[in-house]
Amino acid sequence: MSLSVVHQLYSTDCGVAAVATVARVDHAAALVAIFGAARKRSFRTRMADLRRGLTTLGIAHAARPRRCSSFEQLEGTAIVGVNRRLRGDWHWVVFCRTAEGPIVLDPARGPRQDFGRLRPFTALPVEAPPTAWWTPESLLDGLRALGRQLGFAGGE
Repeated sequence: MSLSVVHQLYSTDCGVAAVATVARVDHAAALVAIFGAARKRSFRTRMADLRRGLTTLGIAHAARPRRCSSFEQLEGTAIVGVNRRLRGDWHWVVFCRTAEGPIVLDPARGPRQDFGRLRPFTALPVEAPPTAWWTPESLLDGLRALGRQLGFAGGE
């Protein structure tokens, strides 16, 4: 399986970008899946936010996150919290094992195989789809449903 990293657009949306990477959707779709239509000032995410976004996008994930202290403890694909700081914030990345070896898809820096400065502390294993899970028709249906939820009258 080959995932392409979705880069974060702001300083606080690494979780949004990680969900987008795993779900193979764009940043905007992941943002709506996590936060809904409400406009936010900050895009900081907690594990519950990531789980909500993944569930909304139809991506299977573990029922509970796992504590981890190294990437060697991880199998498959996971969204991983790294570099927890005293202020209580951290950075989200996507870890996956590929035929070429383990790799981290960092929303801030892109693909990395240098894990030395990344200190993982929690991971949410996910089942990333092998290819894009949506079709143009299903995407259009989803956008229509979202429009109805937001109160927009939609044409066919």
